[in-house]
Amino acid sequence: MNKKFHLEISEPMLIYQGQPGDDRWGRNQFPLMMKTEAGGYYAAWEYGTDTIYYESVLREAVSDDGVSWRSKNENDKIVYYHKSKDGNYFAGFLRKGTHKIDYHTKYTPILEGKNGGKRFFANQIEESDDKEVYGIEIDGKTGEERIFTCKINWPYMALGMPTSDEVYPATMVFALSQRSGIISVGDRMYYCLYTHGFNSDATCDEDAILPYPNCGGVYVLYSDDCGHTWNYLSEVLVDDSSFNADAGFEGFVEPSMCLMPDGSFVMLIRTGCNHPSYITRSADNCKSWSKPEIFDDIGVLPQILALNCGVTIASYGRPVFKVRGTSDPAGLEWEEPIVIPLSGYDGHGDVRESCYYTDLLPISDTEAFLIHSDFHYKNPDGIGVKSILYRKIKVIFDE
Repeated sequence: MNKKFHLEISEPMLIYQGQPGDDRWGRNQFPLMMKTEAGGYYAAWEYGTDTIYYESVLREAVSDDGVSWRSKNENDKIVYYHKSKDGNYFAGFLRKGTHKIDYHTKYTPILEGKNGGKRFFANQIEESDDKEVYGIEIDGKTGEERIFTCKINWPYMALGMPTSDEVYPATMVFALSQRSGIISVGDRMYYCLYTHGFNSDATCDEDAILPYPNCGGVYVLYSDDCGHTWNYLSEVLVDDSSFNADAGFEGFVEPSMCLMPDGSFVMLIRTGCNHPSYITRSADNCKSWSKPEIFDDIGVLPQILALNCGVTIASYGRPVFKVRGTSDPAGLEWEEPIVIPLSGYDGHGDVRESCYYTDLLPISDTEAFLIHSDFHYKNPDGIGVKSILYRKIKVIFDE
């Protein structure tokens, strides 16, 4: 029997505020939170353009007590994704934006879109740099950052050229999902990412072409050597039951994965702004997935976090901001979502109120921090500006 509970969500607390009028999309958005080795908290967010060129800078802040925030300094050590047996940290993948190439006419694309975009099997491209994936390792003693080339064992891995003479590097496909897709279980890491790809379970090139090739798909890989080798494991793809012909439908993108209290894995997936988010579950360590079902009628970059008390929390949004919880160890039955109003909220929701990209960080067995953006949060002069906020979510058991 599932435990009865409710979520107590605090009022917003301020981490950072931008300048009046500096409200272009991509600036002071896409926040995340991690812990520091000293027991504090680390917040980061992007200031840039939000394009395939990834021309942005990372803004960072640290809190020693979870209340007041300061600029990050060189002595602040962040707890990264995975600590290996030798004490070093795997810290994700190297970002590298779309750029021009001179080999675009040498190959025949497997798929070609109406706007000049092309898709190739990565193994058909001789030029190695753009199909390489680069990992980042942090020395656990010195803090030195090292870049290394990952070995990728992924049948029918795709390489895309979004324009006639530009390439979207493979390392960026990996880097794009790392904030919410990597889970450590013992010495193994599981990673869910998304891309416009192929059927990686296919037995021949012809069968690798998907029935909905313009839709994104989710691919799960694993590593047993702290991120140096990644092996394809499974995929979650759009089928006839989930496909939507609406122009805003993106396919299965922006997955977030969680290890549930019963030992299963649950994944939440975006399909577009003002489009449903989906939920799927694996009971065999990500080797196969249940048929995706609608989780809610919205949900960009949905986040999911299992707390040690047995309650799992999800956060997601656009055009409204929602939080949802469950005490079901399998993550199959969820409570009704809670709408969190933002500064510009008028009861209907608007995509210009926030980027609606959130992050969840556990701070105790029954508590988590929820970080998000608010585009109209008032500064000391009473002017609504883009702000990075966080709230405390506390699980209260009712019996």
